[in-house]
Amino acid sequence: MQRQVVMTVAGSDSGGGAGIQADLKTFEALGVFGTSAITGLTAQNPSEVTRVYPVDPEMVAEQIFVIRKAYPIVAAKTGMLADVRLVEKVAEALEGIPALVVDPVIFSASGVRLTPTPAVDALCRLLAPKACLLTPNRLEAEELSQSRIAEPEDYRRAAEQIGRQFGVACVVKGARISAHEMADYLWWNGEVEMFNGVYVDGVETHGTGCSFSAAIAAYLARGLPLNVAISDAKRFVGYALQMAHFSGGHTPLNFHDAAMKMAGGKGESGAMDG
Repeated sequence: MQRQVVMTVAGSDSGGGAGIQADLKTFEALGVFGTSAITGLTAQNPSEVTRVYPVDPEMVAEQIFVIRKAYPIVAAKTGMLADVRLVEKVAEALEGIPALVVDPVIFSASGVRLTPTPAVDALCRLLAPKACLLTPNRLEAEELSQSRIAEPEDYRRAAEQIGRQFGVACVVKGARISAHEMADYLWWNGEVEMFNGVYVDGVETHGTGCSFSAAIAAYLARGLPLNVAISDAKRFVGYALQMAHFSGGHTPLNFHDAAMKMAGGKGESGAMDG
């Protein structure tokens, strides 16, 4: 059976746990053919980034155009786009993609600002309206909604506000429901839906946001409805985090075993999908 083709437009993570590398590993694990347009090179490992080298926006656009000449791209996702001209070129090059997931990477999970305000404004103006889904974390949702988010009801409200603002579905990630439970809130088709997940204690995440949006794009490419794609992507990332490769410090996710668990098979951990 021919695989559906998916694209990621994001930066390269030399440590292999986030960015382009995490996206392509996610695509492969979930049975779609991954292509990529690299927006920047980094020298990094799961714990630190020592150097960033941006790719010229014209080259990024050329990567997208050439890929689209050869493959019927049915879904795509974007990651960090930290330059106004880059956002402009990417928005133009991705025109007409059937399912576009935009991860508005503004802040890291630890609160470090990654994208300057002018680039965020360009993303809101040019790229967000083309998306079928936005996937902000709490800090990004605060900036997009211009409101403080603390309680689960704030996540719900922000998802609806942002979704209505851009006319697209929006899932706000990372509400802490209890000591052992996290939730994401999706605004879609005029309603808000909550997706529960297990809080994995003792593991410092690396690449979860990248993998979540990539998994959603993969599932959309495979024909799943948006809310089902989000639910399955959340489970996939949860498994990948629970079976993370290394202990101590920030750790990359275990994409292979997570995919096997989703399929009901046995991974290295020996865990079975119940």
